[in-house]
Amino acid sequence: MERDKAEAVSYCGIYCGACPSVYLGSCYGCRSEDKSQKRRSKWNCNIRNCCINEKNVQYCGECHEYPCPTILKLINSHKNEPKFLYRHEIPNNMKEMNNMGIDKWAAEYEKRWKCQNCGDLVIWYNYECISCRTSYEPQIEIKKKTGTKRRKEENKMKITDLKEEIEVKDTDLIARCGLYCGTCRAYLLLKKDQFEQRGYKQGCKGCKIRNKNCAFLKKQCPPLRKGEYEYCSECDEMPCPNLKKLSDGYEKKTGTSLVANLERLREVGEEKWVKEQIELWKCPECGGDICIHDDECYDCGLKYNPNKEKYKTKA
Repeated sequence: MERDKAEAVSYCGIYCGACPSVYLGSCYGCRSEDKSQKRRSKWNCNIRNCCINEKNVQYCGECHEYPCPTILKLINSHKNEPKFLYRHEIPNNMKEMNNMGIDKWAAEYEKRWKCQNCGDLVIWYNYECISCRTSYEPQIEIKKKTGTKRRKEENKMKITDLKEEIEVKDTDLIARCGLYCGTCRAYLLLKKDQFEQRGYKQGCKGCKIRNKNCAFLKKQCPPLRKGEYEYCSECDEMPCPNLKKLSDGYEKKTGTSLVANLERLREVGEEKWVKEQIELWKCPECGGDICIHDDECYDCGLKYNPNKEKYKTKA
């Protein structure tokens, strides 16, 4: 049965399409919910459960906390064993997925794991073609440069440099789901260069700039995927179940309703909406940037969130 290519990508960034268990039919891939498959260890996978139930992301590379101790444990396991190099290349996989999108990455990796001799599947562990038995040296097939150093350099890029490179407009910081990216932790970490200070390693230039494939919206929404809509507010079915689930989660954790944001965006348009958001998330003490995820000004350290009742007396 033909499946979406992205279904062959695990949450941890490994290509399931070259997994021996998938080839043998005992597993249908880490994303499969089919209870009839024999290999069921995935149901207890901490990474899988975190991506689905806690962080609501398609893969670890979309998470603000990547790389966390759990994924690092997987990456660093069996360090000197060539047959586990498919794990060691996860950091590079994450970077490529962030840059290319998960669908395009999956298509590229489908080609990569084809035998150069007969065109059939090469599987990991033994790095051997299932048909002609041609063997491949993992050290040759796996890219030696993981891109970790380059990613760190990109993360430390000042937002002024970023504007010179891409010409970021305020309206570029409006996410399709109704979030103002200018208040997101990942964006502010990059803008303020506070990775080391706050213990994070991954930043973000903004969902729209990165053309981020949102796990809840773009991946499951054909109109967004095809570029028919710029924002969910343009859809007559807003809010759909996916958006409502995402919005409810944000409202519970941050006090911000994405649906209400989209309704306001629909009412006043991009320019006015983003000006309102900039003003809303301005620190009442120093005029700096408030982080929606940390309830904190990233300039003076004031604990504040304009959408939470307990902080409104400070406004």
